[in-house]
Amino acid sequence: MRWRRNSDAAKNVLVRWGHVKPGGGWSYKVFAWCPQSSNSIGWVDCEGSITMTEDMAASTGYQLWLYAGNEGSPHPSMDFDDIFFKRTYEPAVVPKDVIQVSPAAASCWAPGSELVLTSSTTTQDNQHAVTVKSSDPSTGLITLETPVPYTTTAEDDSEFPVEVALLNRNFVLEAVSDPTNALLGGHVIFFHTPNVAQTLQGVEIVNFGQQGNLGRYPVHFHMCDAVEGSLISRNVIRDSNQRGVVVHRSHNVTVEDNVAYEIKRHAFMLEDGVEQFNNFGWNLGTGIRPVATVVPSGNAESDKSPSVFSISNTMNSFVGDVAAGSSHIGIWIEPQDGRVRGMDDSTINRQTPPLLHFANNDAHSSNFCGMSSYPNVYRPTEEAKSNLRVYRNRDCGILFHVNGNMAMEGGVAADNGSKQVWNQLADDIRLDGTRIVGNRPEFTAAMERAGRSPACETGHMQGVTFSPERQFGNSAAGMTLKDVQFSHFDCGQSTVAIEADYLRPLDGSNRWTRNIFEGVSFAEDVPRKASTCAAVGLGANPVIMEDTAGGLSGTGSPGFVFSDRLPAGTAFTTSVPA
Repeated sequence: MRWRRNSDAAKNVLVRWGHVKPGGGWSYKVFAWCPQSSNSIGWVDCEGSITMTEDMAASTGYQLWLYAGNEGSPHPSMDFDDIFFKRTYEPAVVPKDVIQVSPAAASCWAPGSELVLTSSTTTQDNQHAVTVKSSDPSTGLITLETPVPYTTTAEDDSEFPVEVALLNRNFVLEAVSDPTNALLGGHVIFFHTPNVAQTLQGVEIVNFGQQGNLGRYPVHFHMCDAVEGSLISRNVIRDSNQRGVVVHRSHNVTVEDNVAYEIKRHAFMLEDGVEQFNNFGWNLGTGIRPVATVVPSGNAESDKSPSVFSISNTMNSFVGDVAAGSSHIGIWIEPQDGRVRGMDDSTINRQTPPLLHFANNDAHSSNFCGMSSYPNVYRPTEEAKSNLRVYRNRDCGILFHVNGNMAMEGGVAADNGSKQVWNQLADDIRLDGTRIVGNRPEFTAAMERAGRSPACETGHMQGVTFSPERQFGNSAAGMTLKDVQFSHFDCGQSTVAIEADYLRPLDGSNRWTRNIFEGVSFAEDVPRKASTCAAVGLGANPVIMEDTAGGLSGTGSPGFVFSDRLPAGTAFTTSVPA
């Protein structure tokens, strides 16, 4: 269509497509963001596309709504012409009954084996439990008894395909439910065994955990002190009533190559924040859900908002772990307040130690964020998360909240909801060599296969947010972005790569944040690189950004980006003072 705005002020127009849902009521999706028009600009062309779902195709009614800019009115003063629709056909999504895995996996996954295919969308509810009909070890082809309606393979998305995990083991521990309370299952506990190496390997644990009973978990190291050589490996914990693997006041335990599937409360947990020098590696958790009955604790427990990995003490290692879906957070750094006795009887402050080793971990398909350190203060001597990948989470990729001295080195934040990297009242946060990606075409296709709308079509999306004001008086800076690459932020005027966080008006303490951008680059599909609007709205005006390499302007020449109000007599030096 063509449109023209009858005003001297240039504005965009947002076009939304609506249809009547099967159960009644209307559902809306973004159809197009039209280019700006005004009296001086005149007529402009606008086009958009939408993929019809089964519900949309069978709907009894449709609407087009047009919104002018941010005025909040569905009836802008405008003219329109040449409105037409064109229907195109693409091949239907064909359910998959054959998947490709490695020949080694196919040789182990015999007919009757149960598998889980993790979610290909922003919610863990789109995971699939399937059964193997036949397997061919020579080719790695697995035929399923029932086809899955949609998923994402490496052929669909070479960077972020779903994981496939075996849910069976030859040795099975399965608890019979208590006849008076189905939430009371079995439990395994290693109880006060200091200096004794324990091993639990290759076991399928079903219906364990006793919901609401303290200390009754499927696998529980309880007050064992140092147990170097202990190994929890290659187990499956499924259909748990309360947590998965819990390490409580025990040290030097190795937890690796385990699968946690359909778990109530946190799946892999350091319980008190005393635990040190434990190693978590190559574990996978999906289907992590809240509980109906929590352990009585005066609201100290956080299991109503569960995570795949709950880290209450950072003096532990996490390598190659996958948080593949939670009703809240994938990887949660949740240090407890105060000082406690460590394994060598010295006292430690749980809010300051860095992660011992954190590398090559993934977090996707959680309902809130892939990774978070909210809400407790965590301000270590600088620690770095190496090659962390946070993607396909409903709200944000990673949240830094009331933190300091934290860093992402390498890695990627991609295809998340409203924010890829969310800095909310955090100082001295560093991104180095990280890719920040809005909504990739592969992700949009995966969401549409599942009948869902990507974030591009549902509202405001930001790449990296920064706080205009320092949280800690002795911090050096806010956000530092070095060699960070932005791409796929072409969702319209509500999308911006770098913007201040919308949190609260500034308190007048004048602790202005110095945010540093060095070697930041933007692909051609990032039309809005940075915005000062949110910072100005919070009371920080003027806002000045030094563009040392010309990346923000796209000219390649250094300069400054600033909001529209500068004090009289303002002059620029070669750098902006802290």
